[in-house]
Amino acid sequence: SETAEISIEVDPRVTTREQLAVLRELGFNRISLGVQDFDSRVQAAIHRDQTEAQTRTLHAWCRELGFGSINMDFVYGLPYQHQQGFEQTLRTLLSLHPDRIALYNYAHVPWMVPWQKYIPEVSLPTAPQKLAFLKTAFRESRSRISPS
Repeated sequence: SETAEISIEVDPRVTTREQLAVLRELGFNRISLGVQDFDSRVQAAIHRDQTEAQTRTLHAWCRELGFGSINMDFVYGLPYQHQQGFEQTLRTLLSLHPDRIALYNYAHVPWMVPWQKYIPEVSLPTAPQKLAFLKTAFRESRSRISPS
């Protein structure tokens, strides 16, 4: 169908402009970029080294190639995540003007995800800290939504 919404999630660390162009040719018109967090200590803990520049470049390519909707995946409650770093990543994401931000709660399940058993429990934010992250994301995103 000409009006179908066809979506895919990509990893900014490995996705090339050429791959994005092929996806557009195949009919993909919505895209989701996995971000998680930009804080280097958080990234090291989750084995997800990804620069802000990689994300900005991929986002720009998606806009240039005409993806109709760009989503950013962002995670709260990650190891070593703290309020200031969370807010900085959120501000960076919002500055890109994505069409949507999908905010996920980190699930620490070392019995299902073996590499998580190497994450120290003390590095995980407390429930009140996670709630503060969630409230910050809601407040900041609401303040940038323009009324219809």
